[in-house]
Amino acid sequence: CELVKGGSCWLLGGTGAMGQMHTQLAVDNPGGPARILVTDLDDTRIDAMVELLGPKIKARGIEFKTLNPGSFDTAAEFLAAVRAFAPEGFDDIVMLVPVAPVVSSAVPFLGADGVMNIFAGIPAGKEGVLDVAAIVNTGARYIGSSGSRTAHLRHTLEMAESGRLNPATALAAVGGMRSLWEGISGVAEARFPGKTVILPSCEDMPLVPVDALGSLDPAIAETVGDDGLYSLATEDAIMARYGKKME
Repeated sequence: CELVKGGSCWLLGGTGAMGQMHTQLAVDNPGGPARILVTDLDDTRIDAMVELLGPKIKARGIEFKTLNPGSFDTAAEFLAAVRAFAPEGFDDIVMLVPVAPVVSSAVPFLGADGVMNIFAGIPAGKEGVLDVAAIVNTGARYIGSSGSRTAHLRHTLEMAESGRLNPATALAAVGGMRSLWEGISGVAEARFPGKTVILPSCEDMPLVPVDALGSLDPAIAETVGDDGLYSLATEDAIMARYGKKME
């Protein structure tokens, strides 16, 4: 299920909360793809992700392109731009959009021996069309996910602990327990370009974007690095300012 080393990869919905994680893994992995296409309907999220991952993209020499389907006059023009990026098709297509017609429209772009990972959870009862003949004719494979095994969770934790993966890149906002409903609404309205975390023990902490955490307290501002990312020191400072002992 790993992305083909040196191959071409298309991540549909690659700047959403989950999409960012897939895109980061594709970019961070030294044995990852050499050509990456990310498509999404939110320009704000696209810009935020490019800024965040830009240095690593440049360091690895990845051919990286983003497209917003909404910026094209027709669906045909958008699909033509996708085809122009990978004329021979993609080695990997990762579906991070839980919309069956979008899945179906991406199937023709699988290259020889290509793998489509239908990661996003499509609602029960929704139907789409897959070219099952391609399994025999071109070696296409379709996979999905119903959750990670414990070994996968341990592997991810080990990557974070060793510094090979920084999950804070997907964190967009933090708040306390009284901000829970605002946090839920923010996710539903896509107000933040990433994950929102609620800290139960910080009851009165307002919901704040990560890039504005410094406005809460100078001590918190000092813990945010030059890259603007949340850190363990940031969380310690938040706990010192807002935390309450849990009963």
